[in-house]
Amino acid sequence: MDDARNSWIQSVIVQHGDAIRSADPATQAPMRPNHAAWVRWFKDVPWVIEALDAVGTDISRRKLHDFVETSNIASEQGRRRAFVATLAWGVGSTNRYYGRHKQLLTSARLDDALRSSYEHLKGSRFEDSFAELNPLPGITYRFHTKWLWVVGCELGLEPMPLTFDNRVRQSLRRLRWPEMQRRQPQRHRWHRYVQDAGAVARRLDVSPEHVEY
Repeated sequence: MDDARNSWIQSVIVQHGDAIRSADPATQAPMRPNHAAWVRWFKDVPWVIEALDAVGTDISRRKLHDFVETSNIASEQGRRRAFVATLAWGVGSTNRYYGRHKQLLTSARLDDALRSSYEHLKGSRFEDSFAELNPLPGITYRFHTKWLWVVGCELGLEPMPLTFDNRVRQSLRRLRWPEMQRRQPQRHRWHRYVQDAGAVARRLDVSPEHVEY
């Protein structure tokens, strides 16, 4: 880790440590999938509706974490269930993207991508796990990292993969994180964020999700 990143980590701890300690990811509002819209789009893909029914409504981080723990994501069926639950959590109640999501969930590449991303992350090959999701249609790296966080929870990884959506990226820009100024593939930037957030979490003795939140 270079000096600029070390200095940034220290500045975050000094300036924002109290706020990070008091943050509680469990208080984040749950997402409420638009069940009727899912049924309209996926009535001919029954395993998707079954997975959505299994996770239920009001999907919080804690509920998603618990659902994944009971889904056996080492298996193909378990990964499919967990992936649908993660997608429903990520999209919330919006009416957008269902066409993209149907393309995604009926893709012939889906099972291989989920298996490969799981196996790479199990081996702590963070950037490889990220790259395995790139060929999937209908999603971008912003969602990739939600899925990788879910897998990381099940595997108990250190450092913990964290989500890297627009709100996180905007916060990192405001905090002048050095990696946001460098030209590099998103998988590199995400991996460095995971490392730096993990370093902050260890020094403050909180979970990485506290830092993300």
